[in-house]
Amino acid sequence: MRKAAMVVASVGLVVAGFAGGVAWESQRHEMAPRDSIAAAPPPTIAPAEPAPKLIAPIEQAAPVVPEHREVVEAKTPSSPRSARDLVDELRRLAAQKPPADWREIDQLMKQLVALGTEEAIGFALELMEDESFDFSHRARSFHDLFWKIRDPRVEGAARRVLERNVREGLDSWDQTQGYISLAARRGDREAGDFLLSLVRARSSESVSTIAAAAIGSLKDHTIGEAFLDLVRTNHSDSVSIIDGLAQWRDPALIDELTRLAIRPDAPIDRLDLVGQSLGRSVDADGFSRFVSRCRSAGDDRERELSLCVIGQLSRNGQLDATSLAPQAIPILRDALGDPRPGVWQQAMWAIRDNQPYRVSELLDVVQSLANDDPDPDRQAAAKRLVAELLRR
Repeated sequence: MRKAAMVVASVGLVVAGFAGGVAWESQRHEMAPRDSIAAAPPPTIAPAEPAPKLIAPIEQAAPVVPEHREVVEAKTPSSPRSARDLVDELRRLAAQKPPADWREIDQLMKQLVALGTEEAIGFALELMEDESFDFSHRARSFHDLFWKIRDPRVEGAARRVLERNVREGLDSWDQTQGYISLAARRGDREAGDFLLSLVRARSSESVSTIAAAAIGSLKDHTIGEAFLDLVRTNHSDSVSIIDGLAQWRDPALIDELTRLAIRPDAPIDRLDLVGQSLGRSVDADGFSRFVSRCRSAGDDRERELSLCVIGQLSRNGQLDATSLAPQAIPILRDALGDPRPGVWQQAMWAIRDNQPYRVSELLDVVQSLANDDPDPDRQAAAKRLVAELLRR
């Protein structure tokens, strides 16, 4: 019996991805036994959720004040501050000992960028590249500050800061993710080449993983084959690469990921990981293709992969809310009676995770296995599953 599972730790990321200016999380996987339905569930790639934003968008950052107060201040000659005045104040605050509250610095930077002039944006970029202008949550603050600023200087400045941080060993998620996001925010081929270079170089493990997790946000998919080559050679960030590529929903790419997952020499956990990634990203048409593949698959691993996709859709709640369930129920019913352990185990995992929708349609099959299945392992697993379903 194949044994594989993983424990995933978040690092920042992925999925609304760069288009929404969010952060990604890295992932680490460890193997654990998978002997029965009572064992830990198959490794799960946690959905890439937006990191909590500590800073409000520019347009929402100004404090709410009474309307009459705002009018009075607007008429005060000393109210407007020049870009140079704001920069001087920012440097003064950053140099304070003990350090000033980073939120005060953040508000002043927003005022600087809100001036909207080329000079003001230039000053703000100079502050980002100035190593001495240091404060808490620096990378995240600059990321949110510049995300919507369409100035061609932003990407280059972010890359230079990232390269300097990596050289100096400042390569944690908090010190790099914001700059990686800014540098690749356009999602074009240049951004893809940039991410690929970070993953290939692996000068920093955390930076490589963050870059791999950002692949899903790319709009230009011509670089997909280069990332697939890294998966073929079992790159250490293959899990994040697979997850990012699956988000493109490209049929040809999905077919290739499927072939890589069911290859006899593939790492033992790749099938589950690919199945979960595809299950997180597949649309209705893609799911129909997997249903057809599962029905016609002569290869054990290919059928197991298709069931893994169904199981991930179950965990996502998509079988509850879409028309996918009518296609999935017959597949799961047939898989429960399949003599191959990898097949019936995947089916039981999918049923267990799909709570509580349509359980009654499969409970009779599971109950029958629990009562008189000749396979003692499957009978024991069925009994545990029935007990769990009846408790709901």
